[in-house]
Amino acid sequence: MKTMHLELAGEVIELDYRIEGNMLRLRRKGADAELVFEVEDLGCELILRAPGLRRRIAALREADRVHLADAGEPFVLRRHVPDPADAGGDASSANLEAPMTGKVVKVLAEAGARIREGDAVIIVEAMKMEHKLVAPFDAVVESISAVEGQQVDMNERLAHLVRVEDEGAPAS
Repeated sequence: MKTMHLELAGEVIELDYRIEGNMLRLRRKGADAELVFEVEDLGCELILRAPGLRRRIAALREADRVHLADAGEPFVLRRHVPDPADAGGDASSANLEAPMTGKVVKVLAEAGARIREGDAVIIVEAMKMEHKLVAPFDAVVESISAVEGQQVDMNERLAHLVRVEDEGAPAS
């Protein structure tokens, strides 16, 4: 299983998950039970199926968030990307990784390009949804390993960015 962090109502939830075709297996870190859902993506809604459950959930993807409504109760999921500085890491650079197994549909920057925080660098399509990988800060693209049309695995490194100061020089 792979791990992802989701933010829901301000709480960061760490989940182990595995996608097998249209089956989604989820286990919250530290929990014994595993949830298994069959997911049918209908564009603006999802149908979740599990033993004794069939749920139709309205879904709308917007930038780094997914807006969901279940039985009229709205909630928002956001993939949480820990700040490297919080983990004692090097906040002067960042890797852009595939959020899930999919296909690179567009590479929007090339090595050596100067990009601004929030600029889309690569677009990956997975489960009929496009995921924009964006710069977490003003940066220079140090390397791009993604190629349009390439199949990628979840968490595969697709680009490496180096933070820049306002003048365009790499941060020291």
